[in-house]
Amino acid sequence: MADFQSGKYQQAYEGFLKLQKIQPDNFELFIASGQALQSMGKAQQALDEYNKAVSLQGGQGPRAWEPYYRMAELLNQAGDKVQAFGAYKHALNLAPGETQLYISRGQLYQARIPAFRAACRAFAARSPPLRRAAAASSGCTTERGGAPRAAEHGPVL
Repeated sequence: MADFQSGKYQQAYEGFLKLQKIQPDNFELFIASGQALQSMGKAQQALDEYNKAVSLQGGQGPRAWEPYYRMAELLNQAGDKVQAFGAYKHALNLAPGETQLYISRGQLYQARIPAFRAACRAFAARSPPLRRAAAASSGCTTERGGAPRAAEHGPVL
């Protein structure tokens, strides 16, 4: 743990691997090794470790949400917003009272609003009749005679 905190991620990872051999059912060691890998920029290997933690945890226990949260953060950083949203959803199903999950998911939504608004503007520029039909179903609304705007609730991922 001291290696991880001092930024020696490779040494920390190797230490976590040794501990995994001693305690192969300790899901927290897989989360820790995933974090070390993620810190080294090894995203796919980190996801593999988080998935192992999920398998070991089996959706049970007070921290069963944590591997999903770690996956969501990694996927979000990698730009895979759809998969990140799904991982946040799993985490929230397991820990509906975990405030940080709502904050992080909200930040993911907030980051998507500019792209959603740009899509609305591009669509409105193409066809006013189609714009009205789609506005009712997509959350993209226009003001009478004005520019299109995103609906108040934001985009749906």
